[in-house]
Amino acid sequence: MGYTLTTIFVFYAGILSEAVFLLWAKFERSDIWKFICCLAVAMIALAPGKNEVFYDPFWHFFLVALFFVIAYAFVFKTKILERIDGELLILWDLVLGYLIIERFGWTNIVILLILALSTGLVILNGFIRLDKKFAWRAFFYVLFLCIIVTISACLFQFDRLSLFFDYGNGQVVLFMDMFFTGMAFLYMIANIWYLLELLPLPGKYQNFQQRMTQVKDDIAILASEYDSDNVRKTRVALTIIFTVILFSINYHYHLINDTFLISIIISSMPIFSRVKGSNTVDPNTVAQS
Repeated sequence: MGYTLTTIFVFYAGILSEAVFLLWAKFERSDIWKFICCLAVAMIALAPGKNEVFYDPFWHFFLVALFFVIAYAFVFKTKILERIDGELLILWDLVLGYLIIERFGWTNIVILLILALSTGLVILNGFIRLDKKFAWRAFFYVLFLCIIVTISACLFQFDRLSLFFDYGNGQVVLFMDMFFTGMAFLYMIANIWYLLELLPLPGKYQNFQQRMTQVKDDIAILASEYDSDNVRKTRVALTIIFTVILFSINYHYHLINDTFLISIIISSMPIFSRVKGSNTVDPNTVAQS
């Protein structure tokens, strides 16, 4: 029991570490109170449900993490929404391809055809730059969010998070593994939340037209976070070659557990994104000079 609780707290530590990191570059003093409010919302999940007969503490421990991530994603959306480009999209798509092949093999023709279509499209974009148009930028960002949803379904279903649903019985997970899982959990659930915001389902006090106006505004925000300028064909080719070699070696020799490897990649992806962003030349600065 003690080991399981410690593992859960390590998972929480990973979530909080990723939350702090995503805010670090745009942190303001007022964000401290917003962060505390997100923690307070998370604590509500510990309360038993109205019709809950048997109190399952592990289920509530999971809800604490989920409530915090959703509150955090809602409050800090304009600050943590990931800025991506054609290179990062290719990398994410290759991560998804590796995970699907690792989990399901080469036998499911339908899944492989869908994956081939997605991969072919993002690689084609890396070389002929379809994303110069607004509609394609919006499409590729939504595709990025869909990739995140699919990765999360493959990565977390009946895997590391299962200790929340089987009372921790027989679940042995390395602390470092669970830490990176926590970091990846926040990153992916936040992006899944942004995808759900695009569903054209009217709220309780709004009509369909009002809801569609919100959806269009959200799509415009996503398109604005897609960088169609900071891409070079040489880097695209190197990204594809390096990633394919890395995943091929691990697929054949199993040097690193695939769940651990993908969790590390997901949690470190924002670092890569920010490094790329810091190396981008501001076109306004160039024009002024």
